[in-house]
Amino acid sequence: MTVLKHLLIFLLALAMISCDDDEDSPTASNNPDLPASVAGTIVEMEFSFANAGAPWALGTLMHFTFSSSGMLFIDENPAANDGDEIQIDSVELQGSEFIWEDAASGYSYALSMNGAAINEVNLMQGSNFLGQFTPTGN
Repeated sequence: MTVLKHLLIFLLALAMISCDDDEDSPTASNNPDLPASVAGTIVEMEFSFANAGAPWALGTLMHFTFSSSGMLFIDENPAANDGDEIQIDSVELQGSEFIWEDAASGYSYALSMNGAAINEVNLMQGSNFLGQFTPTGN
């Protein structure tokens, strides 16, 4: 009976260790690799569509830096060269969109691709669509 008891304890401990490892393992949606055509690039984007409550005016130009590590930097005034960047440290893949959540502002930025090219970056606040940025081609 003692051997059976020890075996049962060993198996339970092994099962608990296995569960802990699974919880810490990254899933396919956490920290995904950005497409090679985007990773490590700086893209000039224009705020090209705005809904009520949008924080920027139509036509506002910003530089989006898509780091190869998954970070996103947004320079709200590239002409000023004053370093007033928004920095978001991690990205998540939801469906086919790469999403950065800016906890400080409550905004999220959803990168949508068209093949290997950037289609747009949608600006959301919770479930509210506030607007979108599109590449200028510059």
